[in-house]
This record gives sequence, structure tokens and C-alpha cells, in this order.
Amino acid sequence: MKTSLIKAAGWLAAGVRFFFYFLIFLYLFFTLAGLMGDSFVVQSWEYTFNKPIDQIGGWLILLTTGLIVLILSSISHIAHSLQKLCKLLLTEDYFTSASMELYQKLLAGLLTLTASQFSLTTLIFLTKATGPHNFLNLRWSDFFLNASFILLTYAVWKLVQKGQQLETENSEFI
Repeated sequence: MKTSLIKAAGWLAAGVRFFFYFLIFLYLFFTLAGLMGDSFVVQSWEYTFNKPIDQIGGWLILLTTGLIVLILSSISHIAHSLQKLCKLLLTEDYFTSASMELYQKLLAGLLTLTASQFSLTTLIFLTKATGPHNFLNLRWSDFFLNASFILLTYAVWKLVQKGQQLETENSEFI
């Protein structure tokens, strides 16, 4: 039961990883191709920032696009780390040096995700792009999402510390 559950989690993480790779490609393609003419991408930027496209700075679009791509790539990196971790957990070596490296990569991915999500929320708040009819309107869910990323990052950080402590104790014992 446990091995089939870990295998299923590994397959799910692989599917999420490749889905987000595809999503990054589509997002970049439609954003870059859509800025060259009148399309739904231009209309979505106008809708996002509540201004006509000629009043939106190019730096704002590039910064927002960069943050969104960073968030998507962080999620695919986390899914890749979870996929590798599931393969390693099948051998039941929870705190080997290889799994500690994966826990640290997972921690780095979660830190990047948390920072970029917080930066995107802050950017949208500072540009006053939020409005009542806007999908980027800051809601309590945005702050709950940021808080959940911070708590998840803290939990993985404590796991990494525990693994390093066990690794140190094992090396001193030998």
C-alpha cells in the first residue's frame, strides 16, 4: 500500500512538472506574440492593470511576466524535487545524503516560490492594479496563500535541520 502510494505521488509530481513546463511555454509564447498586435493578450494586460495598453509601462509587463514565469518554474522545480524524493523514499532511506540534498533543493524551490508570490502580490498592490472587476484583485486568499507557502517552507526547513542533525549524530557515532 505504502509503495503504491509513493509511486502514485511520484507519477503525479511528474505530471505536474511537465504540465507546468508546457504552461510556461504557452505563457511566454502568447505573451511575446500577443504584444505585437491586437489580441486577447493585450486585452488581458489592459484588464489586469485597469489602463489602456499604451499607458502601461513595458517594464511593468516584463516584471510581471518574469515573476509569473518564476512562480511557474518554481512549482515545476518543486514537483521535480518531489518526484525524485518519491523515488528515494521507496528505498526507505529518509535522511541519507541524497535525500538531504533533495530536501535542500525543495527548500530552495519553496523559498523562491514564496518570495516570488509575495513580490507579485506586492507589485500588484503597489501599482494599484487591483479593482473590483479584476482577477488580480487582492483577496484574503492571496495572503493565506503567502502564509501557507511560508509555513510549508518552515516545515521543510525544520525537516532539513533534523536530517542534518541526524546525519551529524550518525557520523559521530561511526
